[in-house]
Amino acid sequence: LPVEEDHEESEAVLEKLELIDSETDNLDITFVKMGDPRYARKWGVTKLPAIVYFRKRFPSIYRGDMYDEQDVLEWLRKNRFRQPELNIFMYALIALGLGFVIYTAFLLQCFKPAPPAPVPHPKQN
Repeated sequence: LPVEEDHEESEAVLEKLELIDSETDNLDITFVKMGDPRYARKWGVTKLPAIVYFRKRFPSIYRGDMYDEQDVLEWLRKNRFRQPELNIFMYALIALGLGFVIYTAFLLQCFKPAPPAPVPHPKQN
C-alpha cells in the first residue's frame, strides 16, 4: 500500500482500510504501508495513495474508489482467487477442443466413402 507521509487523503484511505482488516486477514492478505514514491513507481503506481496486490510476484493495481471499502474488499477477493479459476477454465476449454478434434477425425475415418474400383485396362482382358 504505497502512501504519502503526512498526507490527509492517505490517512483517510488507511482509516477506511482498517474497517476491512479482519476480512483481509481471513483471506490471508497482509497490508504493508510504504512511504517511498520512487519504489512505488517501480510497480507502475503513478498516483498516491494506491493499493497494489501481488500474486506470484506480479502486481495488480486497484483503479477504483479507495473510499469504498466494500469495493476494495471485493476486488481483493477477486484477485485472491482468480488464478485457479482461470486455470480450470483454460484446461476445460483445451479438453473440449481436443475432444472435438479427436471426434471429428474418428468420424472422417469411419465414414469415408469406399474407393472406386480400378478401371481395368483393355489389354488385360
